[in-house]
Formats: sequence, C-alpha cells, structure tokens
Amino acid sequence: GSSANKLQEAKSLFNEGKYPESLSMLENILKEKPQDAEAIKLAGIVSLRMENYDKALGYFKWLASQPGLYDNPGLFYQALTLMKRNLPGDKQKVIILLQEVVNGNLSGNETAQDWLKDL
Repeated sequence: GSSANKLQEAKSLFNEGKYPESLSMLENILKEKPQDAEAIKLAGIVSLRMENYDKALGYFKWLASQPGLYDNPGLFYQALTLMKRNLPGDKQKVIILLQEVVNGNLSGNETAQDWLKDL
C-alpha cells in the first residue's frame, strides 16, 4: 500500500497499544521516505511510550533538523523525553530546550512556558 496507508496503520497499531509493531512499521516507512516528518514524530512518540528514551531522543533530534516544516515540535519533544528520562544533567538540557521553544515561538510554546515556571 501507499506510505499514507502504512502511516495510518502504524497509528492504529499505536492506538491499540501495539508499540513494537507500530515502531517496526514506522521504521520501514522511514527507510523508503526518510524525510517523512509525521513518521519521524510518531516513531519518537512510540519510542517514548516504550520508555526507550535514547531512541526517542534520536527521532526528535532528527525531526527538529527537518527543514521547512510549518510546525516542528522536535525541540519540545526532546525536552519532554529528557524530563521523563531524568538522568543527571537532563534538567539543565530541558531548560535550554524549553527556552529555545519559547524564544522561537515554536510548537509547544505555551506548555513550555508553563513547564519553565515549574522547573
């Protein structure tokens, strides 16, 4: 099927809680279309749900590096992942990323402002 159909199927698997199956399908989509921002974002979210923080960070960094997206939540999702991972040094990185989101008025800006108040 088309990559749009495959992406929809991957979303359905994710919504059913079938994270490994969803991630496998997303990784196959990304082999064919490595610039598919929606597939990159969803792969990151699935990895985050599976608590595979390093893998999620990789996807969100990849997403943040995609040029020309109207709305790019890559930095915001990196901050979220680091908050959940919570290793030494992560909090400082979270503050820097959230500040970038706020300063650039990027996707997640309002939430980022709220989180910064709480950090």
